[in-house]
Amino acid sequence: DRNRFRYRLRYGFEKKFNDQMLAGFSMASGEGPTLTSASAGSSVVNSDPTSSNTTLDNNFNYKPLYIDKAYAQYTPSFLSKKGVLEKTSFTGGKMVNPFERGSSEMIWDRDVRPEGLAEQITFTFWEGDSIDLKSYATLGQYILDEDPTVDGDSNLFAYQVGMNPIIKTPFFEQPVDILEAVS
Repeated sequence: DRNRFRYRLRYGFEKKFNDQMLAGFSMASGEGPTLTSASAGSSVVNSDPTSSNTTLDNNFNYKPLYIDKAYAQYTPSFLSKKGVLEKTSFTGGKMVNPFERGSSEMIWDRDVRPEGLAEQITFTFWEGDSIDLKSYATLGQYILDEDPTVDGDSNLFAYQVGMNPIIKTPFFEQPVDILEAVS
């Protein structure tokens, strides 16, 4: 049996400069395994990327605080409301995971904050009295590990497309929102 007392601390802010530009920053508590770096020959504490929980333990030692997010997002107005194109945004830095929509814990943990670039495009194909048909595409180019001791760096290229019919019916108070997505 194991009893643990844990806490989570998150602090951050977003600044909207105008309708097109947004920047954000946040810090979070967390802990993870101590890893030994072969190239540096020293121990480096890495936070667990899937949890910002901290356990009360370790003989009153100081607890780590990490950068959780540091990003900028650009949503150009000239790429909004053009035909079926509803909105386009470009995000760079350490960001909220743009692949949470249409995903489950089996694909992406909610606490993972990818680092790199992401593009999101939203389409509206049909808006009617009883049905709306929307779609989206999310693209991500992420840096996993930059290691000068090997020939190449580790990167992740992720893509997701989804279709989102929204059906208004007199049988339910809220519309029926169906989402199909492939990642």
